[in-house]
Amino acid sequence: MINTKFICKKCNKHFYLPDFYEENHELDSPPYERVSICPNCKSSNFIQCDALIEKTEVAERLLDAILLFNCFINEVKSVFGSNFKNENLFDGVGTLTDLICEMFEYLPQSIEQKILNLDKQKELEVILLYLKGEL
Repeated sequence: MINTKFICKKCNKHFYLPDFYEENHELDSPPYERVSICPNCKSSNFIQCDALIEKTEVAERLLDAILLFNCFINEVKSVFGSNFKNENLFDGVGTLTDLICEMFEYLPQSIEQKILNLDKQKELEVILLYLKGEL
């Protein structure tokens, strides 16, 4: 399976293998320069990217976001009281938590709860160790 993907900056198309042409620079004989081009628009202005991303890398970024949101919620609660409710904010944290739980379907309920209520860096590190199978 090919993990490398290319994205053309001119036509915005994605492709796995570029086309090639030989640029002779008005020379009469080889060696000519071999140039990689987009198979769609023939532009050489494209970038390479990795088509596969490790789940734990995505989870780490999502956990960072959950941690920041939960810390913000705690700060707001310290100002407005523990009865503070904001459905959009709580639903957003819940959606991020659900996404992590769907990626790692083997998670026990206790870890799901820890993710949902994550508000300390040390807790984040423990959850990441669990997700990586190191705990």
